[in-house]
Amino acid sequence: MTPFIALPAPYSNIRLTPPRSSDADYVLEVMNTPEVIMNFATPPYPYLREHCDEWLREKIREYEDAMVHITKVDGDVGFLDLSPLRHIREVGPDGAEVFLGDIGLIRENGFCDIRDEEARGAKLNANLNLPLGDPNIVWTFGTIYDHHIMGEAS
Repeated sequence: MTPFIALPAPYSNIRLTPPRSSDADYVLEVMNTPEVIMNFATPPYPYLREHCDEWLREKIREYEDAMVHITKVDGDVGFLDLSPLRHIREVGPDGAEVFLGDIGLIRENGFCDIRDEEARGAKLNANLNLPLGDPNIVWTFGTIYDHHIMGEAS
């Protein structure tokens, strides 16, 4: 069975799940919506199928790596660098799932607010080299969702 986290009532039909390659068509549609993409700093536009496939492969690999770590540990798993359950799905009464979006909790990897390239690179390297669990790690949320989806994403 695929792991998931269900939101509490009244949204218990909304789940965080692992990414799936079958999400590609939806991700492509959302990432090529001008109202969505205008809020991102790094993805290319137009967002092509190869961009989407590469991104999904990376997210699936991150999920699989996290699960290997979790399953190999006896006792407390400790800290992870990311949230492996990042795709948001709505589960209907018949069990059918509808992809709603993506929410990733990761270490900050852009620091786009720092204009000086050298200072930004130094901050990025320092953040990426902090050991897991360090309270000085700067985290960020990345989201992908259709701006028409009934308010669940907000």
